[in-house]
This record gives sequence, C-alpha cells and structure tokens, in this order.
Amino acid sequence: MQVLFTAFALLIAIVPIVLLIVLFVRTSSLHQRISRLEEHAGIRPERVSSTPGALHPPPLSGPTAKVEPPKVRSSGIRQHELEALIGGRLMNRIGAVALVIGMGFFLKYAFDHGWLSETMRVVIGIVFGFLCLWTGHRSRTRGYAIFAQGLVGAGIAILYLSLYASFNFYHLIPQWMAFILMSGVTILALVQAVRYDSLAVSILGWLGGFLTPFLLSTGESNEVALFTYAALLTLGLLGITLKKEAWYVLEPLSLGALFIVYFAWYAEFYTDGDFALTLFFLAVFWLLFHLADLLRQKMGFSSLIAVRHTVQSFHGLLTSIATGILVGNRDPDSVGIAFLALALVYALSVPVGRLLPGDSARGTSERLEAITAGLVLLGTAFEFSETNTIRLWAVEGLLLFLAGAQYRRTVFLISSLGFFACALIGFSTVGGSLAYEPIGDFALLGTPRVLTAVILAAAIGGATLISARTTSALAKKFRAPLGFTFLLTLFVVLTAETNDFFRHALHVLRRDHQGETIKDEITSVLNIRQLAISALWLVYSILAMAAGLWRGVRGPRYFAIGLFGLTILKIFIMDLAFLETLYRVFSFLGLGVILLAVSYAYQRYKSLLFDSVPSPEQRASS
Repeated sequence: MQVLFTAFALLIAIVPIVLLIVLFVRTSSLHQRISRLEEHAGIRPERVSSTPGALHPPPLSGPTAKVEPPKVRSSGIRQHELEALIGGRLMNRIGAVALVIGMGFFLKYAFDHGWLSETMRVVIGIVFGFLCLWTGHRSRTRGYAIFAQGLVGAGIAILYLSLYASFNFYHLIPQWMAFILMSGVTILALVQAVRYDSLAVSILGWLGGFLTPFLLSTGESNEVALFTYAALLTLGLLGITLKKEAWYVLEPLSLGALFIVYFAWYAEFYTDGDFALTLFFLAVFWLLFHLADLLRQKMGFSSLIAVRHTVQSFHGLLTSIATGILVGNRDPDSVGIAFLALALVYALSVPVGRLLPGDSARGTSERLEAITAGLVLLGTAFEFSETNTIRLWAVEGLLLFLAGAQYRRTVFLISSLGFFACALIGFSTVGGSLAYEPIGDFALLGTPRVLTAVILAAAIGGATLISARTTSALAKKFRAPLGFTFLLTLFVVLTAETNDFFRHALHVLRRDHQGETIKDEITSVLNIRQLAISALWLVYSILAMAAGLWRGVRGPRYFAIGLFGLTILKIFIMDLAFLETLYRVFSFLGLGVILLAVSYAYQRYKSLLFDSVPSPEQRASS
C-alpha cells in the first residue's frame, strides 16, 4: 500500500504545476490571438483627450494634410484584460476550489460529529454536485460561459468526493459499485469538458479518472479490471486530444499517469504468472499512443510538432523500460530479444509514417527511425557479450551509414555515428583493450582485441570510403572526422600490440630466470621497447603521409604531421632521458632522416598539393 500512496501523492503533486502551465499558456495564447486580430483588422488604439472639445474637433477649412492617428505602444496585457483575467477566470477557479474544499470539510465534519445519517450525508453531497452541474448548464445558456465552467468543475469534484466517502468513510456501497460510479463521473467530466470547451474540466476528469484506482484500492490485485479501465480512460482522453488540438496537454498527462498506475501495480502485485497478460496490456498501451500519433498526422495537425516528438519519444522510452523490466524479471537473457522485437515493430511503422500526408514537414518517420536505431543499439548490448557487442555495433554503424548515404536519410547517418561512438567507447573501456591481461597468454596479433579492432577500423574505414564517393552532401561532411578516427584506431591498436609484445617478453624473462640477476637483460628489453614504439610511430606517420600525398587528401597528411610532432616530443623527452647512447643514436638518426624525407616530398610536390586546393569561390560553387 505504501507504493500506491506514493504514486497517489505523485499524481496529486503534478496538478498545481499543470494548472499553472495551462493558465499561462491560455493567457499568452489569448493575448497573441487578440494582437493578431487587431493587426489584421488594422485597429489601432487612440488616445482620447480628457477635454470635451477634443472629442469633436471643428472642421478645418481649406486643404488639410492627412493626419495619422497617434500610435500607442502595447505594453503586454492591457489593464482591462488583466482585470478580466483576475475577476472572470482566476476568481472563478479559486471559488470552485473553495467550494469543493468546503464540501469536503462538511463531509468530514459530519462524519466526526455524527450529523444526520451516513446515507443522508452522501445524498446531500451528490445532490449538491448535480445542483452545481445544473446551475452551470443554466449559466451557460444565459451567456456566462466562464462562470459555468467553474460550477461544472466544482460539481464534478463534489461528486467524486461524495462517492469516495460513501465507499471509504461510510462503507455504504461495495468496491465494484463505487468503481463503476466514479468511472461514470469521469465520463461525465470529459463529456462536460467538451461541451463547455473547458480544458480545466477535462484536466479534472483526467485527475479523477486516474485517482479512482488509488482511492478505491482494497489491497488486492485485479489486473484485468485495472488495466482495462486505464486503457479505456486513456482512449477517451486521447480521443478528446484528436477532437481538440489545443488540448494536447492531455496526452503527456495521460501518458505519465498511465505508467504511474502501471509501475505502482507492478511493484505491489506482479507475479510470474501475470507475465503474458501484463505483456498484452503493455502492447495495448503502446498501440493507443502510437495510433493516436499517426492519426494526428493523418488529420493534418501542425501545432506543437517538437512537443509531440518529445512526448512520443518518452512514450517509446517508458514502453522500453517497462518491457525490459518485465522480460528481465522472467528471463534476463531475453531482454535483448525483447528490445530487438520492439525495434522491429517500430521499423514496420516507418513506411506507414512516410505514407501519411505531411511527413516531410513533421518528421514522424524520422522519429520512428531514430527510436528503431536506439532499440537496436540496446538490444545488441543486452543480447551479446561485451566483445561481440562492440563488433556488432561497428557493423551496424556501417550498414546505417551506407543506408543513410544511399537513401539520403539524415537519421541513419546520425545514428551510425552514435553506433561508432558507442563501439569506440566500449572498445576503450573493455578489459585488455590497452594493456592485455593476463600478459602470459599474449600472442602478437592473435588476441581478441586485434579482431575487434580490425572490425571496428574496417567499419569506420568503409564509412569513410562511402562518404568520399556518395552524392549525399551530409555524408560528405563526415569524411574528415571518420578518416581521422580510422587512422587513430589503427594507431592505438598497433601501439598497444607493440607495448604488450615487450611486456610479454619481460614476463617470460622474469619467469624463466627467477632468482637470477637479469638487470641488464631487462634494461635492454626496455630500451628496445621505447625504440620500437618510436619507430612504429615514425613508420605509421610515413604511411599516413604517403596515403595523403597519393590520394591528394589533406586529412591523412594533417594526421601524419600531428603524429610527427608527438613522436618528436617522445624522442626528445622520453628517449633522450631513458635510452642508452646507442639507442639514442638510432632514434635521432631515424627521426632526422624521415623528417628530411617528408620535407623533400612537400617541396617536390608542392605545386600538385597546394595548386589543387580550391578557392572559397570554387568550394561555394561545388
């Protein structure tokens, strides 16, 4: 029960924030609409002089110049608008809330002091609630729409309180009857909201509808009744948002409340025997919001597009979390399959989104593609081992980049970069990526790290080649960063392999000569290791420079220049300090020869390299 009360309090806490947001949005919207209407009609307020003579100036004789009426700068909400807002709407809402609170105190006070009978107390509350509804109806027919909205809201709330008191305080009716009656009040509230065009009354119906299961909880699980009721309530609220585009706030409210009800029930009552039924209801909940989103696009709704994408993204996130928890509780090894199955469902929805009118402007299919890619990323991580996950992320990233460049799908291109980034982060953090352990089992170019690095580098290199040959302008922009990442990945792996080769040699040397003095041998291995790493860096720089010169591409050349600089620092700082004299000779001679050769290549081919660089005008025209 503690979970239910926590969820109840959370739902209650949302209401004041929502009401303030709704009030601010409606006020701002009203002011903007008035300003647009005045601008469209050409109406400009004029200053009116306080003197009587200024009201009817005498006609002027002779030719006169056209006099423009003085302009008055608008200063936000005008004084009479603010007065109407406070006196008409704000006081109406506060008065309705005070009326409800007063009725609640009456029921509580009557209960504490034994006034009348319990049945009469409930009957009085119900009669008073319907009296508010009738008075609201009469006020609406006489043109007092705002006043009628307050009375209707108060009447609905009093009916909720009276029925709740009849069940919880007085025990006059059974739980199932109270549930049916409060559900009827919820339906009445939503009908009245549409009839009176009152968002506040609809929010009251939303609140009362989702609070009903908490208020009438008996501490026993009834999953079918609870989730059927929640689904029908959500269906009604989503139907209202399709009828009233300006009431879209009901959709995120319903989404949040629905999953509060679900997670509260799951934490309190779920058992393994409920798996199939719970999975079915999760599918129903997902389908309700998904179909509402597609119908909204089919109907041509064009407002709040960014908000709608955000809400639907959270819808996918909540569904994924709920599904992952549900499946993981039953079989942790099947969570990845569940995510991949959900990704397949979203992927099948992409063609539907593209067929609907206005998809290019609203981007529904792109959102569905992004959610699909995210679920594939998660599914791969949960389904496969750490090393295989990195390899599959790299391959999936390459396939996404190929599809994005081929079909000019921006989401695929961006998602592919996300896959590559996750693969690189995973590779750098997995055990043994930079220093292989146990070092005694090391074999040069024979570790799983090498295979993973080759797959990762090949995938990134393939994407680099695709970006160089595609006609997609966006894909071409990724050529330089992808090429740099490709070179850097190979560089890091080759350096790690070289370093681990000598670490393994030291391990074997110490193992085979335990108890012996082998200081000179160890020093020799350490010197050769530093020299080998420096030589590797220089050779790798030469290869990168040669590739850049041969292909006429600046990226590899820039990478080579940067690596030359890093090698120079290493040789002048580390090698000079730690290497013996003979090794210093080889290190500096090799560095000097290579740098001079690179300098000669730049001088020899400078016309080919720099004359082919396009001017800013040529780059703009291309």
